[in-house]
Amino acid sequence: MRILFGLAMLAAVLGLWLLSRKGFGPLKRKLGAAALSLLLAVGAAGYLRLALNSEISALQDSETLYYASQADAAGRFIREKLAGTDIVLIADPGYRDDLRLPGFREAFCRAVGHDNVELAPLETSNPELPLYETMKSDDFDRLQQKFPEADVFVSLVGLPSDAMRMKMIRQGGPGKKPALLLIGLGEVPRRQLAEAIRSGRVAGAITLRTEQIDSDRLAPRNPEEAFALRYRLITPENVAGAL
Repeated sequence: MRILFGLAMLAAVLGLWLLSRKGFGPLKRKLGAAALSLLLAVGAAGYLRLALNSEISALQDSETLYYASQADAAGRFIREKLAGTDIVLIADPGYRDDLRLPGFREAFCRAVGHDNVELAPLETSNPELPLYETMKSDDFDRLQQKFPEADVFVSLVGLPSDAMRMKMIRQGGPGKKPALLLIGLGEVPRRQLAEAIRSGRVAGAITLRTEQIDSDRLAPRNPEEAFALRYRLITPENVAGAL
C-alpha cells in the first residue's frame, strides 16, 4: 500500500511538472509550480525508498519466521518422540554465512528443551562444488564418527543419492540411536526414503506442502501456524502416499 501511495505521489509530481512547462500564467507562478514539483519529487522519492525498504524487510523477516518454524516442529518432535539429549545439526559448510541459522538454532533449542545442540558442517571431498552435487554416504559416516555419543542427527542438507548406504540408516530403526531426522529431502530416491521412514530407519522428514502455497502471505508469529501454512512433517504414521 505504501509503495502504491509513493507511486501516486510521483505521478502527481509528473503532472505538476508538465503543467508548469505548459504554463500557469505569469513567470512567477510557473517558477513556483516548478519548485513545488521539485519538492514533491524529492519527498515522493524518499517515501518510496523507505516503503520499498520496509516491504523488503518485512519479506525477509517473514521468510526467517517460516524457516525457523521448521526448527520448532523438529524440536518438539524430538522432545516428544525421540527424547534426544545430545543432538547434532548437519549443516552446509558455508553455514556461517546463512543469517537464518542463528534464529533457527535458537528456536530449535527452545522447542527441544535444552541447548546441548551442536551445529556441524558436512565436509566433502570437493568443497568447491555445491554440496548436493558432491555429498556421499561416506561423508555422513565420517561426521557420525566425530559425534559417537549423539542421540539424534538432524540433517539440514537432506540426504545423498546413496543414502541407504549410510551407517545410521543401515543400522537404524525404532528405538535405536542415533536417530535421523531430515529437514529437506536432498538427492535420495523418494521410494527408498519412504521405505526408510516407514520402517523407522529414518525418524521423519520435514518437507514443503504438496498443496499450492501462498508465497505472498507473511508468516504468522506463532511458529505452529507458520509451519502449517508451508510445511508438513512426514513420519512412519503418515508416510504412505506422502512422498
